[in-house]
Amino acid sequence: RKISSFMEKEVVSKADFYYMKPGKYVLDPSSKDENQYIINNNEIWIVNHKNKSVTVTNENELNFSQYIMGFGGSLDGLDNIFDIKVSTKEIHKKFGSYKMQLTPLKNSKFYNKLEKIVVYVRDDLWLPYGAELYENDGDITIWEFTDLKVNGKIKDEVFKQEMPKGYQLKKYENK
Repeated sequence: RKISSFMEKEVVSKADFYYMKPGKYVLDPSSKDENQYIINNNEIWIVNHKNKSVTVTNENELNFSQYIMGFGGSLDGLDNIFDIKVSTKEIHKKFGSYKMQLTPLKNSKFYNKLEKIVVYVRDDLWLPYGAELYENDGDITIWEFTDLKVNGKIKDEVFKQEMPKGYQLKKYENK
């Protein structure tokens, strides 16, 4: 869900998210109006079906929304960028839950962009089931992860980076 300071209504989208070690991710939206992300190690493909284009980039060029969704690699060094606070365990639905709040440190590259990030983690799977990204301009992005399947079989072709016929290759532009 996206709540924006300049849009009149909340935008809600749905997607399937696949992850396989090491470094393979896919965010496959249910709508062809939204971008599909295919990460196979350090190469990232952003497939725009609406404009019939593919942008190829790497994890160093992505914006923070994409980074926090898991496309940024390791969490090592997170404490160099954020003040991290973890709440005590609470029971949420049928599992234990921890709330982790990340507030950008004054000298970090996110200090002027983000107010905070809140991540909710299940204690039974040690996976996030939700996250909230609060930007300084008032925008809020909320991720809710449901229908988790752990250690399910994922076909290799899900992560295949192949240019669809009739699509244009674009250079990534950091905005």
